[in-house]
Amino acid sequence: MEAGFRLIERIAIAVAAAAVLAAGAIICINIAGRTAFRFGIPDAEIIIQDLMVLAVMLPLATVAGRRAHIAVDLVVRRLTPGAQRRINAAMGALSMVFLVPIVWSGWANFASAWRTGGYYDGGLEIAEWPGRLAFLVGMLIFVARSIHRVFTDYAPAEPGESPAEGKARH
Repeated sequence: MEAGFRLIERIAIAVAAAAVLAAGAIICINIAGRTAFRFGIPDAEIIIQDLMVLAVMLPLATVAGRRAHIAVDLVVRRLTPGAQRRINAAMGALSMVFLVPIVWSGWANFASAWRTGGYYDGGLEIAEWPGRLAFLVGMLIFVARSIHRVFTDYAPAEPGESPAEGKARH
């Protein structure tokens, strides 16, 4: 399962990087076009907005997988390993309390945009649903990875191995 998550995370990072590069290219082309030819890319702001959703939301699973999110652990590091596992497990469970409503809202927003055929006002009349879908997919992968981490990081070590070895096996 870990290998599957790693593959998904690598793909998500590649898509996010491509989105950042595409957004940068659109900005540069738009500035050059407006300066030199008095013409810019239509709806560039909307396109960049949806690209930034990809750039921000897709890498969240990697952040969870690497446990690279912001944490204040100055006090926690001084606790016993058992107390650290309990606090981390509580933190993982609490994060689900916050993430599930966000995913539900993402689903509701995507479903509404899909059902109504909503689009952004502008010259290109870009559909709203792709950006909403990107947000939802990013959040779903993030939540799945977070749930996986709760169950694998804090599972008891096998007999004869240290807690650090148990974490390394996942």
